[in-house]
Amino acid sequence: MLRYEPAKGKKLPTGQYEKSGGLMYEQMECGEVCKRFHTDEKAGLTQQEAEKRLKADGKNRLKKVREETTIDRIQKQLNDPMIFVLFMAASVSILLREFSDTAIILFVIGLNTMIGVVQEGKAKKAMDALKKMTAPEATVKRNGTYRKIPAEELVKGDVVKVKAGDQVPADIRLFLCKGIEVNESALTGESTAVRKVCETMKQEVTASEQKNMLFLSTEIVKGNGEGIVVATGMETELGKIAKMINEQENEMTPLQKRLGDLGKILSKAAVFLCLLLFLMGVLQHRNLLQMLLLSISLAVAAIPEGLPAVVTIVLALGVARMAKANTIIRKLPAVETLGAVSVVCSDKTGTLTENKMKVLKLYAEDKTLSVSQVRPREFSRLMQGFLLCNNAVIGKTELGDSTELALLSMGEQMGISRERLEERYPRLEEIPFDSDKKYMVTLHKDQSQVCAYIKGACDYLLEVCSFWWIGGKIEPLGQIQKMKIRRVMEGMAEEGLRVLALAFKEHVSDWNESSIMKNLVFAGLAGMMDAPRKQVNQSVYQLKRAGVQVVMITGDYQETAFSIAKMTGIARKREQCVTGEELDAMSDAEFSSKMNDIRVFARVTPAHKVKIVKEFNLKSINGECVRDFIRKNSDNPTLRYMINSYIEDLSIGISNIINIFEPEAICLGGSFAEYEGILYEPLKNALINGNLLFNKRCDIIIKLAKLKNDAGIIGATLI
Repeated sequence: MLRYEPAKGKKLPTGQYEKSGGLMYEQMECGEVCKRFHTDEKAGLTQQEAEKRLKADGKNRLKKVREETTIDRIQKQLNDPMIFVLFMAASVSILLREFSDTAIILFVIGLNTMIGVVQEGKAKKAMDALKKMTAPEATVKRNGTYRKIPAEELVKGDVVKVKAGDQVPADIRLFLCKGIEVNESALTGESTAVRKVCETMKQEVTASEQKNMLFLSTEIVKGNGEGIVVATGMETELGKIAKMINEQENEMTPLQKRLGDLGKILSKAAVFLCLLLFLMGVLQHRNLLQMLLLSISLAVAAIPEGLPAVVTIVLALGVARMAKANTIIRKLPAVETLGAVSVVCSDKTGTLTENKMKVLKLYAEDKTLSVSQVRPREFSRLMQGFLLCNNAVIGKTELGDSTELALLSMGEQMGISRERLEERYPRLEEIPFDSDKKYMVTLHKDQSQVCAYIKGACDYLLEVCSFWWIGGKIEPLGQIQKMKIRRVMEGMAEEGLRVLALAFKEHVSDWNESSIMKNLVFAGLAGMMDAPRKQVNQSVYQLKRAGVQVVMITGDYQETAFSIAKMTGIARKREQCVTGEELDAMSDAEFSSKMNDIRVFARVTPAHKVKIVKEFNLKSINGECVRDFIRKNSDNPTLRYMINSYIEDLSIGISNIINIFEPEAICLGGSFAEYEGILYEPLKNALINGNLLFNKRCDIIIKLAKLKNDAGIIGATLI
């Protein structure tokens, strides 16, 4: 939230301005904003004053954490317990004059380091390409005249002009707005253009709802206007997001933790063996130098110098395979971490969806069809109106409202040329879309007459329609037909579609707006949405099958978010969807208790996203959590039944092995060994005291593996 904070303890002299942080600019009148920044909206700042402010506040750019150099990446690769063990082994090999062994160990260390540094360097370049999100230039009013300057030279209080195609150079409070629509995906993640106004907000709202504010790095897709810069650099909304990202601490991955623990165990074991063997030699009065060399040799042999190289190569191969699937991995251990996730949090727009509005259904002439079912020249009047009453442009670049772009794409799909339509029906006049009226009107010449096409909100247009187009002619539109159309509208809305209506009027003689909007002819409806990607449903199904919880976190509206979540299998009930506003109303304890049931977080800010992910990290399920849960709920009848069923099935399998092979001992390892008091004793009783063994043998040894779940990795190390 952009706020203003007065200076404490002193009055600011004339020509100075006060720093942001206290009052909310979206709730302030434009004149008050100008007064607080000591600026004139007609003349702007003087060049001298702007230079003073630039010197005081610094340049308008996001501060970056210290760039990680190649040396830093090398140090990070070497900062590993296993590497320390290898360096120790190399040192000992030098003392023993085993130079060939020393060379091999150092080669392994060098190879491991090189692979890690090269991979992270590639990922860094890819990520740097994604970070180029600042505006290069800005049109600013200085000394009463407009000029273009580098965006990083903007200061608070500057009067800035913006137009369609511009990237917003700072956080700006609008005082002049002519049909401005903004793509705020850089801030919210949602690509749907947001319409802006100049009016003062009456109450406190989140950044995504501040209609009189422009934010750094968002893109103007339509209209033009002017405003006052109220925040620059790290004080902007985008700067606050960057600050939150920079403050996040790096956590060790499960593999790094396991390898670290293994390195410590091996180091301790090597030192212990060395000391034990040396003491045995001393007690047996052997040559001390020989015993020292022998014990050191044994310690070196216990060190798996090839393990780090093998781990690094395997992870690098995993990164290479994911790169072929267009997936950027910043750090090698992240490949392994992906296999241990219990919760996947995904954005909606552009991740689960195609990030492109698409017309899916049409209603006209009392028929509802999917776009793929519409035959050539069918619904021609509806198609014609949607293409003519449209200001979007599709060429080398797409420019305009996402819904209008979707209508143009539909026309191309149907093989209808907009250019030919405009040649046949040239535009004479336009009444632009207005957020209050919720419709747009265009007037066209049709031979010797003038016709009007009206596109806008369904409820309003249906009320002002007295006729409808059916069977190629105009017929009266009664209340029964209107009720039927409303049911179609509601059905589309329940499917998560954004619905637009089209009406028209022939023989327009009076170009007055109030005259045009009477006795209109209803042409039809278009239902559109940012559709899910084709592979999303299968991906969600596979994740759920693997026991991974899938959660959607989006800045989009609740209805749209829930609809996509339902279509993709993420959520089933509306109760599983909450908004950022509802999240703010919850206490920490309430949120913690409810979050496991929530599958969709809608209308959330970046701060909300950080809070949600942190809470999921705290609640992430691991082996220890499962053990604690089982121990605390061992008296639960359902859990008791599950445990008994598991023991019964396992005892049958083990008894078959005993009856066939007659082993002297049975050793139970893996995760089972972690549940000694819960599973081991009941299983042992079921085998020895039960009726599963053909030959009752009391001498069968049934024990738990001492290495428990670490047997595999330690065994691989020894091999």
